Amino acid sequence: MRFDKFTTKFQQAFADAQSLAVGNDNPYIEPQHLLSALVAQGDGGTSSLLARAGVNVGGLQAAGNRVLLPVFVPGALFGVGDPHAVISDGIACGTGVECAATARLRFDVLPGTIARPRIETPQALHIVGFGPDLDTAARDAIEQGILYLAREKGMDEEDAYMLLSLVGDLVIGTSPRPIMGVRLIIPKAIVAQLR
Repeated sequence: MRFDKFTTKFQQAFADAQSLAVGNDNPYIEPQHLLSALVAQGDGGTSSLLARAGVNVGGLQAAGNRVLLPVFVPGALFGVGDPHAVISDGIACGTGVECAATARLRFDVLPGTIARPRIETPQALHIVGFGPDLDTAARDAIEQGILYLAREKGMDEEDAYMLLSLVGDLVIGTSPRPIMGVRLIIPKAIVAQLR
């Protein structure tokens, strides 16, 4: 198979897939890397074909996100389940479209500690706050964001608070539930300029 016989768009997608693989410490380009790169092109035919087939294209683009979870007890275990084909932020009526799923997960134990879960996407860092109500969960997310910027990025806490007022977005994660979740979203373009 000759690489030069592929379209320019596919060649670019292949290069982007290689970058995704390398960026995720993967020694091989796997199907999810290529699919993510093709979907990310937006103006190619892949997204429209998948959408016409009923695929949640936005969900495909979430592949490769990194989730950091605090571990509170020695020898802790991990469980996963309850996948959804479609679900909104806020989960207005308490559910989404349930589906079967296959996931590939890789675990590393990292040095240091974090108090709340974090989600790293290519575009942003999400810090999850919790509480018995949305106000408390939002305050928790903001406080954890301030601590992240101060402890890990060397900012003064007041400056971090002001920065989050300018660039931090709050998104309802789970509602209505006994424990509410709110995500503080900080653009990585901003974080990259710190320290």
